[in-house]
Amino acid sequence: MKIYYISIFSFLSILLFSSCDAIIEIPNIKNETVVVLAPLEGALIESNAISFFWEETIDAERYRFQVATPNFEMANQILSDSLINDTNFSRSLSPGNYEWRVRAENSGFETVYTTNSFTVQEPAQFSDNIVVLNAPQDNFLSLQNEVIFNWEDITGTDNYRFQLIDISGSTIIEQELSNSNFTTTISDGRFTWQVRAEMGTEVTNYSSRQIRVDATEPNMPLLSMPNNMTSQADTQVNFSWSREDLNGTAEFDSIFVYNNEALTMLEFKDESFDVIVAIGCLHHTGNLKQAIQNCFRLLRPGGSLIFMVYYAYSYRRWTQSFWTTLKYFISECKGKLGVVGSSTKNNRAGYDTNEAGEAAPHTDWISKKSMAVLCKNFSEVSYKVENMGNQIGPILMSRERLINSSIPQKLGLDLYVKATK
Repeated sequence: MKIYYISIFSFLSILLFSSCDAIIEIPNIKNETVVVLAPLEGALIESNAISFFWEETIDAERYRFQVATPNFEMANQILSDSLINDTNFSRSLSPGNYEWRVRAENSGFETVYTTNSFTVQEPAQFSDNIVVLNAPQDNFLSLQNEVIFNWEDITGTDNYRFQLIDISGSTIIEQELSNSNFTTTISDGRFTWQVRAEMGTEVTNYSSRQIRVDATEPNMPLLSMPNNMTSQADTQVNFSWSREDLNGTAEFDSIFVYNNEALTMLEFKDESFDVIVAIGCLHHTGNLKQAIQNCFRLLRPGGSLIFMVYYAYSYRRWTQSFWTTLKYFISECKGKLGVVGSSTKNNRAGYDTNEAGEAAPHTDWISKKSMAVLCKNFSEVSYKVENMGNQIGPILMSRERLINSSIPQKLGLDLYVKATK
């Protein structure tokens, strides 16, 4: 029995480390190079506002962006160290010498850094500076009336002038500030906020963004038709209601129709939601494909389905259900895509139990490759494998050490998906 266990474990190790890319379906990008567009090597920039640009790297999920002064080898300070989903980044820098670098990353691999040095010179005139706005982001929707605004400092500034302008063009708030942040209370509505820097009689241009505030619940609709307890033979039902609109952001109504008096059996209309979040539940429905299709039907155009299901190629699956997982892997290699459904009661209990210790009646496991087929109707889909137990094979490892390693990105328990309609 011991020999059998060792043989299986050895075969698993060989399979994982010789064909790991195929199993976890993560493209190898380590030999790719991030092509930077600006600032180029040796650039001389006469502005405090620096915009960094680079080309998209195919199969990258994010980018590690860093800025140091004067360079990374003899860094006095790391000014930026961020994970970015876009291919650009902006920030304000004081005059001096800098080095910036960027690399592409995905769940299993990363490229080498592409590095350029550049010099920032003080603009010829103070008015040539640009105020770099940090937060809120442009077109931000705030669900609270209190909003915190902040922006980058500019060297030599005496003060900043903050303005909040409503949709009619009227300035409803104007404030002179000595620091680079401002907190205020705003009524519901759409606004433009803008900031400029001032030094004596010199001023910069305003930098501006849009913000929408919607912190007030809409008025309750009054139902008109059909009347309460009405019966009709016609299956076509016309619903009507009235509601007084509030000033501010646009409002819309959604109809909820139940088919029982307990109000537990809800019939949703198509395109009812902007966001659906389902963490750890779709894989217990007994039909993962249909569950995703129903979520797609319920989403409005541009809406997002954010969900988590169990990953078919996790470390736990390989160790607890080796032959089932291997069979699934071979089937996928042959082009037969789908889920691993139900499994044994003990396997299901290893993931979920109720208070009585009973396993979930049904559980599905799925790969990213098969999930892509189930989500083919969505316009954009992203995946991320995460989470582990606290033990890897015969080697004990703390959960903190595991979570901070790259292992969960390759053999994690859960597959997180964001699908946009």
